[in-house]
Amino acid sequence: MIELLVVVAIIAILAAMLLPALSKARDKAKSINCLSNLKNCGLAVAVYADDHGGMYISYGTSVFSDSVFGDYKPCGAVGNLYAMGYMKEIRVGSCASALNPNPRWTDGRYYNTYGTCSEPHKYYEAGVQAATDIWRGIDSKKIKQASSCPFFLDAYFNSSTYASIDQFWGWHPNSTNSPYARHDNLINTLYMDGHAAGTAPLEFKANFLPHSKSVTSMKYYTKDRINQPIQ
Repeated sequence: MIELLVVVAIIAILAAMLLPALSKARDKAKSINCLSNLKNCGLAVAVYADDHGGMYISYGTSVFSDSVFGDYKPCGAVGNLYAMGYMKEIRVGSCASALNPNPRWTDGRYYNTYGTCSEPHKYYEAGVQAATDIWRGIDSKKIKQASSCPFFLDAYFNSSTYASIDQFWGWHPNSTNSPYARHDNLINTLYMDGHAAGTAPLEFKANFLPHSKSVTSMKYYTKDRINQPIQ
């Protein structure tokens, strides 16, 4: 009986030691999956740009409408890429760790996807096709230091309207729809040169500000969904 109790105690101790490591490994695997999805988004963007004279798809595209796509009703860059056939699976355009991985909203639009920067003409110093049209694309040939220029990323919007989704298709540098440090307090980001990386909030801010015309402060969501300044 004593021997059995000793064995049980040893097993309990080993389990207590291993569980945190297993949990960390599981979280790491989820982050790797998220980064893989972002890289696939980058491939879709590259093919789109090749077909459109080097123009990257942006926040949205005004020339497309629900009447063109019928039942698709796309929303944002990921929704448009999928509807136009540049992505085979819409789920590739969102993080699998999102609480509700279904990217389709009740009105048929794809809200629950990776976010692109809204109103890029306000934030990117060069490359925006038309400053008066937030929906136009970004000229890939005019972007300077593309390796540090954020493109698609994990974003969140704390809104009662979208309470059932865990990701949002557009982000502002300093608003309620902000970058989301979902994985190990890192913001998983696809940069305009095509590489994807988990980026610490301060590093993300340092990367973004040189590309901005007027932004001096930024916010982000912590893993616990607390929207706070990056400082």
